[in-house]
Amino acid sequence: MKTYPILFMLVLAAFSLQPVRAQSEQEKKMEAFIKTLSPVEEHKILHRWVGNWDIAMQMGTALDKPPVGKGTIKGRMMFGGRFLFLETEGISMGRKVSALTIVGYDVHTKQYYAVATGENSTAMYTSRGTYDSTTSSIDLHGEMDDPFGKRPVRYVYILKEGSPPVFDAYDTQNGVEKLIVRMTCQPAQK
Repeated sequence: MKTYPILFMLVLAAFSLQPVRAQSEQEKKMEAFIKTLSPVEEHKILHRWVGNWDIAMQMGTALDKPPVGKGTIKGRMMFGGRFLFLETEGISMGRKVSALTIVGYDVHTKQYYAVATGENSTAMYTSRGTYDSTTSSIDLHGEMDDPFGKRPVRYVYILKEGSPPVFDAYDTQNGVEKLIVRMTCQPAQK
């Protein structure tokens, strides 16, 4: 009969330890979460776009021909070096181009991502991807959904150290990926 109080005490002790283990696990999760809040080495790659740039826009099928558009990009890091804001203004094929692109790196998912929109669209385009150190480029994949249909797109930010940035946009139609636009940057003339 004395086994019941001992058994009761063991069960009570086991239940009283549960909050301590749960709290410890919760603290570990909170510590991991806090680490995702600060910029890391991958954010420094985005700094290569910072500055004022003159851009030449070329169609992917005519890279050997004169640019079809010209403009400027103002690149600046925001929110403590976490996000790159690219403000684009220009004229391409006789049409005004005005766009904002935000590029960042998600420490938790270990991916780069971008959100872009502009005066020539009511949509917001999102894409995610990774950095390729062999080509010094951020390769982002997304989806385009417009009157031509829903299809994959790819955006490549070429960021070679010591060289002006280049941006390539690829579209996929009928299962074939094609370079559609290249924006080549040069430091802005004052």
